[in-house]
Amino acid sequence: MLKYFCKRKYKLYLSLPVLGSTLEGFTEFLLQLEYSPAAIQRRLHVTPLIDSQLQKHRCHSINDLNRIILHKCNPNSRESATKIEIAATIKLLERYLEKCGIFPPKITSQLEQKLEGYSSYLSEACGFSLPTVRAHCLIASRFISKFNRNGCWDDLSRLTSIDIEDFLRDSAKKVGRDRLRHIAACLRSYLRFLFMHGEVSAGIDKQVDTPHVYREEKLPRTLAWEIVHTLLASIDRTTALGKRDYAMLLLIATYGLRAGEVVSLKLEDIEWEANYIKVFQHKSSSILFLPLINSVGESILEYLRYGRPKVNCREIFVRHRTPRGTLKSTAVSEVFQACSRRSGLEIPFQGPHCMRHSFAVHLLRQGVPLKTIGDILGHKDLQSTCTYLRLNLEDLRSVPLCIPTL
Repeated sequence: MLKYFCKRKYKLYLSLPVLGSTLEGFTEFLLQLEYSPAAIQRRLHVTPLIDSQLQKHRCHSINDLNRIILHKCNPNSRESATKIEIAATIKLLERYLEKCGIFPPKITSQLEQKLEGYSSYLSEACGFSLPTVRAHCLIASRFISKFNRNGCWDDLSRLTSIDIEDFLRDSAKKVGRDRLRHIAACLRSYLRFLFMHGEVSAGIDKQVDTPHVYREEKLPRTLAWEIVHTLLASIDRTTALGKRDYAMLLLIATYGLRAGEVVSLKLEDIEWEANYIKVFQHKSSSILFLPLINSVGESILEYLRYGRPKVNCREIFVRHRTPRGTLKSTAVSEVFQACSRRSGLEIPFQGPHCMRHSFAVHLLRQGVPLKTIGDILGHKDLQSTCTYLRLNLEDLRSVPLCIPTL
């Protein structure tokens, strides 16, 4: 297979002192990841440069190679296309060599070991969903990483309120009060977990000062329903990516789904004959059955027939760039931002969650009961749905008293 991609330099690649014996299998590995022939040729083109760098670091055969030496070949900057290709090829080589057993599996870091027990505690003892566990562990890892830089990693008992205040002060420079309140709550939870295991002193969690946030002090982020339709209509559906992006955003606008629920939809979740969609709501760990609207079904069918690449996964929406595979929920935010820019509309929000809020307000103005809206959105508490009442302006106009005349 290597000879097919580099007929002229085939013997040159095989004669490389370090990587020559691995390039045949490396080419097969790239094919399995569904890289295009042009991309495979670009990766192979820079292997002689990587091989020469390995020899400069006193690595003269594949038996001398390890992760540290391979990482030393990474360019210090990405100022040219060649350096970008070298960095990308080194990452792929590391994955391939680990798969072949030449590199041992990565050893779990000390930070990952500390967070593993906390993650199990949140999911098993507290019953938190996977996204919530990840959010808590992310805050805990940032706190521990900052604490480690202060040289106190091995002795958490030396943790003081000053360390906590420094972390919260640094976090406050980057986020607002709502987000800072969430960070403080996650940090307090992690400190309680450490106290349960005897790693910190008692009462240290009470040193976390939470910023005061008034309930419902801000209105939900919504768009006018006409803007939502204009945004969807502006998407170019003549391309494969356009078909995918349109179907994903249409699902949010039609059912108020979260980004994570959209990317986790599988082929078997759509019952075409029974005419419904099965949605697993990660936040509430429940399954929601929704009627399959014609426009939604047609957009998904169009993507599956004429846009979706052939990949070995059951998710409906997948990556179109190599390596092909499943999407992360952040991909939906990137799609929303790109479509917003191309549409030319003045949309002040950066995430697709505003379409979910817009959907809820649209249903409310159509006279749909609050309980029904809450069930569709996956709210366990009706109070979470009641926040949209403040945006039902037509009904609110009948509530205020007349202004008395002087």
